[in-house]
Amino acid sequence: MDAYSNNYEAAPEFSISSVLNRTLSTLLANPAVFIVLALLAMVPGALLSLATAGSTGGSAFVNILDRILGLVIQGAIAYAAFQVLRGEDVTIGDSMSRGLNEVVTLVLIAILTTLGIVVGTILLIVPGIILACMWAIVVPVCVVERRGTMDCLSRSAQLTKGYRLKIFALFLLVGLATFLIAFVIAGLIGFVTGSEGLALLVASLVASLPVAFGAVMVAIVYFDLRAIQEGVSLDSLANVFD
Repeated sequence: MDAYSNNYEAAPEFSISSVLNRTLSTLLANPAVFIVLALLAMVPGALLSLATAGSTGGSAFVNILDRILGLVIQGAIAYAAFQVLRGEDVTIGDSMSRGLNEVVTLVLIAILTTLGIVVGTILLIVPGIILACMWAIVVPVCVVERRGTMDCLSRSAQLTKGYRLKIFALFLLVGLATFLIAFVIAGLIGFVTGSEGLALLVASLVASLPVAFGAVMVAIVYFDLRAIQEGVSLDSLANVFD
């Protein structure tokens, strides 16, 4: 193991600054793998958005595809993050394989969480936010613990209980940063080139970095919550991949 993995420990308490700092360290330990994986989640949706522009049905299909691809890639990135933390070599192929291994469960999770959050948001917004925070770490639960769909949802709710306000603040901060970066870059490219399609594609490429950051962050949050609540070590957590 390298020096980073040897010194990696969960924070003694859940801290937003600690999660952000350690997420950045993990991402920078192998940025190529994380960014390419994030691009695999974003580029297909961007290209389909261009191809189906103006079509209501096409837009709905793109949104569903984005959600499913996003969760599969989150699973792949969660695996890659744990391997980096352990000081192990990680490849794009191995990471994608781990995400795809759980694709059926992840697709069901995508459907249930999307429906739950949408309905909750319609009901005065707050319930949707609560559900999103409850299920924030459902993907690493699925990849690491290999539970059934409903068990993954309930397990994520269990681990996040008592920490959801901090999780909301964490995701709000990263989400705003992601939006601003994509919006500014897309606006600049669209202004310079006059091409909305090119602006959308470039925005997707630029947004791959915060998307990778967010997916790594979810893995860090999951490990920290398990370490704080259950005393789980990184090695014992990642042994499921051996």
